[in-house]
Parts: sequence; structure tokens; C-alpha cells
Amino acid sequence: DVVAGIGGGSSHDLAKYIALKKGARLVQVPTILSSDASVTSAIGIREGWRARYIGHIEIDRILVDFSLIKQAPKELVRYGASDILSSHTAKYDLKIASSRHKERFDQSYYEKARDMLAKLAENRFEVRDVTDEGIKTIVELYLGYAEIAEKLRSDRAQEGSEHFFAYNVEYLTRRQYVHGKLLAVGILAMSYIQENEFDKILQLMRDMGLEARPSIVDLGKEDFSKAMMTLRAFTERGGYYYSVINEIELDRSISEELYKILSSTF
Repeated sequence: DVVAGIGGGSSHDLAKYIALKKGARLVQVPTILSSDASVTSAIGIREGWRARYIGHIEIDRILVDFSLIKQAPKELVRYGASDILSSHTAKYDLKIASSRHKERFDQSYYEKARDMLAKLAENRFEVRDVTDEGIKTIVELYLGYAEIAEKLRSDRAQEGSEHFFAYNVEYLTRRQYVHGKLLAVGILAMSYIQENEFDKILQLMRDMGLEARPSIVDLGKEDFSKAMMTLRAFTERGGYYYSVINEIELDRSISEELYKILSSTF
């Protein structure tokens, strides 16, 4: 038996789940690149509006038709780069966790993730224009991070506080979002909190045609601030990876100031 996942991120996670339960081979056919779910083995679900992973499955084939991808809205394809750009803040969180003896640090994979971010930056205008080279860049980098995840048995190289912010927003608002858009907001917010090359990441986003204003996902000041102020409790309660969030207290004043900064950057 063969299960085919055709579409975007949710369809690929559903296909992985069905294939795992049926013991079937899995073929993924992305029609859009709004997330990396088509290439990763981890099966992600939302349970009570909380993100969690329930297993892994080997993908037999991934079929990428560039002409099919180009039929999707360009904006959504561009935001597929967010699941690569998230490595910027995730790597920083990993270093924090390692320094606190919470996790093992592997320098070789850290450097590989850094090099892949450099490739994204090198091809940023191709990504913006959704050319064949831009699509190829996104897919190849997805596969590169998936390889790291398989070797480490963890998606730590690209999942950190930026993803946890997105998960908390979903949990609090009980709304579905375009993953890459919400993640872009999280990446820029956490770059600022980490004091981690905020201006550089902001410019890279601009060059790729990405925005990270909370308003692009209809996130108002109150919901944004609530997501920030409750983020530490959310991550600790959910058992998520150790990150910069575990080391700071984000009060209303800081959260509202951050909202103001992000809202004025694009």
C-alpha cells in the first residue's frame, strides 16, 4: 500500500500519520512550500491546540514539481523559507541550553546549520522571485535540516523559542495560521530578545520579501503581549527545549515595546 500526501503542511502530517498506522509506503507531493512537513520524518499534530510529535516515519519518495509549486501564491512559497531561517534563533537557544548542561552540543552540526543559513542568504533574491533556483534552494535546505534531525534524533537545529512562540499564539488564540508567516514573527521577535543579529535578520527578511509585523497574521497588541508574557510558563509546562525564554521574564512593558518595534520594521 502507498499513502500520498498532496498539498501543504497539514496534508503531509496527515499522510505520515496514516502511513504509520497502515504500515504503508509514503510519498509526499508538495504543492506549496509553506513549511518543511513534506520532507521531515516527524509526525506533528495539534492536540488541544498544543503542538506535539507522535512518532516518525521514513518517506519513500518526495516528488517536487517546480511548475506546480509556481502555481501557488508566491507570498506563501517565500514564507516556506521561515522553516530554514528559524535555525538562526534555534541555534542560539541550543548554545544556551548546552552552556547550562541541558543538552549536548555538536559543533559539526552547528556549523552545518550555519552554512545552510549562509546558502539561504546567498540565494535570497531567487527565493523572493520564486525562481526554479529559489524553489530548489528551499527544498535542498529542508532536506539538509531533515538530515541533521535524523542524525541527532532531534529537530533542535531549527526549532527553538521562535517555534514555541508560534505554538503559544495558536494555543491562546485557538486560530490556525499560515505557519511560515507566524514563524517569521517569532524569528524576528526572538532575534531581538536574544540580541542575536536582529538587524541582519531583518534585512534578510526584507530581501526575501518576507514581513514579520504581527499584523500580517492579524495579531493585535493584546494577543501578542499575552503570548510573550505566558511563553515561559507555556514552554516549561509543555516540556519544550530549553531556550532563551527559560532565562528571562517578559513582562507587559517589554512585550508591548517589542510589539511596537516589530510593527514599525516593515
